Amino acid sequence: MGIKILAGHMYYGKASQVIYIARKNRIDFCGGLFKCDKVKIEDVESIEEAGEDDVKRIGAAMGWGAAGAVLLGPLGLLAGALFGGKGKDTVFIITLKNGYVSMCQGPTKEFTELKAAMMQHALKAST
Repeated sequence: MGIKILAGHMYYGKASQVIYIARKNRIDFCGGLFKCDKVKIEDVESIEEAGEDDVKRIGAAMGWGAAGAVLLGPLGLLAGALFGGKGKDTVFIITLKNGYVSMCQGPTKEFTELKAAMMQHALKAST
């Protein structure tokens, strides 16, 4: 199934997705076959579950002119994910240290794997 990018700096259209490459300790933000930005896990500031305030914050950071049309769909999607369904998917925000932000949706298991990778990196960096 995979993680879809719903909006943000790393959004490349409907086919946008996030791929976590555990063996290389990186996250790939991809849009189609030829557009793929590879980000090392240490360049990720945070990965947090999204709430409605987060949706508004992303819109403000990107500028509503560019993001308005994109965020209308994800806002409805976020509401559905938060208040309905069987809880199989999680909507979350990935913030990079360079200030780039992306709103994503994917299986809770994959969200948990990303959070665990962030924690492992933080623990290694602190020792």
